[in-house]
Amino acid sequence: MPGMDKDRLLAERATNQIALAGVQDIAAAGLTNRQLRRRKEEGRLLSFRRGVYLVNGAPRSWEQAVLAACLVASPAAVASHATAAYLRAFPRSYCPDEIEITVPYPLNPRLAGVRAHRVTTLAAADVSALHGVPVTTAARTVCDLATGLTVEQLGELVDNLVRHQQLRIADLRTCVLRLQEARVRRPIVKLRTVLGDRRTDEAGGSQPQLRVYRLLRDAGLPVELEYEVVVGGARYRVDMAIVSDLVGIEYEGWDGHSTRTDLIRNSARTNALTAAGWDLRFVTSAMSDEQILGDVKAAIARSRQRWAG
Repeated sequence: MPGMDKDRLLAERATNQIALAGVQDIAAAGLTNRQLRRRKEEGRLLSFRRGVYLVNGAPRSWEQAVLAACLVASPAAVASHATAAYLRAFPRSYCPDEIEITVPYPLNPRLAGVRAHRVTTLAAADVSALHGVPVTTAARTVCDLATGLTVEQLGELVDNLVRHQQLRIADLRTCVLRLQEARVRRPIVKLRTVLGDRRTDEAGGSQPQLRVYRLLRDAGLPVELEYEVVVGGARYRVDMAIVSDLVGIEYEGWDGHSTRTDLIRNSARTNALTAAGWDLRFVTSAMSDEQILGDVKAAIARSRQRWAG
């Protein structure tokens, strides 16, 4: 095979791997050890990690470091846990000091700056590619992180991911079922608890809003989340609504009116909705579940009495 063809094949493989080439790529391109050594001496290939090379001229990145760890560890290795969370821009994720990857058992790679998790099951459906790096899916990443989180922290993570359309409850449920069938036990109880409180993808809403929404929903009330109301051609959004009774529920946090403009805008919105017949109820963190339910049910009763009269 002519040298140019070898370089072209190697470049094609490196292009799909953020300018990196591993030993398998070198072999697939047909480069001999002598040809590889010459390209290194000429500066065309730079050593990135033992057994992994960077095409000269390509910028370096953290993603390359993650991919290099996977290339050295195993063709089946994938970025996972906190590393996958950061790659996927999970809320409150951070760039980990140590790269985390998952490899199939019984592999046990020992690499500087890398923590390898050995698993007996990693379905193809649990792996995707992101920025050229093989990485666990959002659902599998949540399952992997569950071990180190409390039920409350796990629930908040799931809600945030759903709200930002980074995760579907159905995908998480399917992933959990796969782990159950593989008899992975440690995080399953927490995951099942979180899924038990989340039947569908509840888009929108902050964490406190979602808690109130589930409280009302589980009480049997026909509540809708992030409901849009049109009044006189203007569009207004309420946190939650019992539409049939024109009852709106707003969650008020400490930063609800942070500026004078916010105060004016919210006051005009409240006046417009009230004039259109809506009864707006305001909920705070200081209210108990019983107080919230009692207030909303009383508003529903008043609405029905008003329309009946």
